[in-house]
Amino acid sequence: MFHPDRRHQHHSGAEPSSESNQYHPGSHLEPLSRHIPTFHPTLPELDGHYRGARIESARAVFERVQFFQVPHRPLKDLLSGANFQGFACSPASAAQGSLGMEHDQYLGIGTFKTAHAGYLSLIHLTKDGLGTKPNEAVAVKRMYVRCSKPTESKPNGWVINRLMPMDEFRKTIMEANVLQWASSIMTFTYSFIHHFLKNSPTPPPFEIPDVRFVHAGVAVIYEQATGPAANPQSKICRTYLVEELIDASAGRRDGFHKFINNGSAVPVPTDDDALAAIAEFLSFTQHVQFYKTAGMVYISDLQGTSNLLTDPQIMTSPSIGEGAEIFGDGNVPAAFSAFSEQHLCNQFCYWFELPSLGAELAPE
Repeated sequence: MFHPDRRHQHHSGAEPSSESNQYHPGSHLEPLSRHIPTFHPTLPELDGHYRGARIESARAVFERVQFFQVPHRPLKDLLSGANFQGFACSPASAAQGSLGMEHDQYLGIGTFKTAHAGYLSLIHLTKDGLGTKPNEAVAVKRMYVRCSKPTESKPNGWVINRLMPMDEFRKTIMEANVLQWASSIMTFTYSFIHHFLKNSPTPPPFEIPDVRFVHAGVAVIYEQATGPAANPQSKICRTYLVEELIDASAGRRDGFHKFINNGSAVPVPTDDDALAAIAEFLSFTQHVQFYKTAGMVYISDLQGTSNLLTDPQIMTSPSIGEGAEIFGDGNVPAAFSAFSEQHLCNQFCYWFELPSLGAELAPE
């Protein structure tokens, strides 16, 4: 929990042969280096790495990746960019490494993504974010589309269909972009909180939760060119969203919880008072964001534990973007339009003197 006398610290869901899937010199992605890191001590595994092979075990498959960290950027810098696209796989920021994924171990299946247990190991360890240690436990998420496949035993059955490689790449980039924006908007929200506390003659009669969004990055796997007839150009094979692993084990008091859906401004009911307080605070942060952006933006689909959030959705006014797809399919115009009517002000809203949503909204 955050205490008013302490500043908040930000801790730094078939393979085509299409020509569009080819790597071209000068494009925004470079082919993967053939230098493979060693991160398991057994000789058979090391031999598999240096031969460029996948390492298959009873639990995980390890593959070479180019990894692109999602950096934290101030909101003002993101707003200065074009088309709300703050994140890109820049060759200058690419890190070489290996990603292990437990295909048979689902952490969860969301509306757009499956989540698996995995391990990330980069050649050069990073100072913050993901990749600070070898074999870091991570959540590996992959985009999918749900396809109906009824059977006699399951008339409402469905199967997971993966996207074409370049479609998967583009949608994963959008997911990473949403996370980057959500992180920056939440930091902006805490700045408002700190400024108010600094000028308040009395402290609030409640503790302020200290929450943030998970560290994340994008891992790109290339099809390796082998044999005399191999194309020297590398094709994108798969793309994953890699996230900091949230400890939502049964031993935790709070576990993983959906606090607010993206289709409603009303917190999800819970009998747990501590989780209800987190949901109430997050509802307040939505009010702050809506107010401080003059009714343009707020974060929704808030879920995770009492201190870490994941899979957010950025909700924007229909007036933004002139009908273009902004921040993915979860950015539902009808839900945004209903926000001011559905939001219920709580003790946080009142103490921080936020105007009612029917009042005139004005940015700083």
